[in-house]
Amino acid sequence: MVTPLMIQIADFLNTIIISNSFLFVNLWSVIHTTAGYIVMRYIKDKSFYKLLGLLVLYEIFEFTVIALGYDLFRPELWIDMIYDLIFGLLGGWLYIKFRNI
Repeated sequence: MVTPLMIQIADFLNTIIISNSFLFVNLWSVIHTTAGYIVMRYIKDKSFYKLLGLLVLYEIFEFTVIALGYDLFRPELWIDMIYDLIFGLLGGWLYIKFRNI
């Protein structure tokens, strides 16, 4: 069951930061980048393949929940899912790049 608060939060996270013909960034992008950073922190061998696998599994889970008719997530375009993966990988890269600072 979706509550009014959940709708308000989702609407806030849909706030657009950058939108042009090449790039679309909203606050969800920040969430996906942060998630990639956190997940990479717990992958022992820091493998981008493992991070990508986990991110893809999450996107499949999200798509399945939507396809089954649950209103937990809003439907996304395929390009949104690709951007989710890219921003998650960016978070993993940021972890690798800055973990020793």
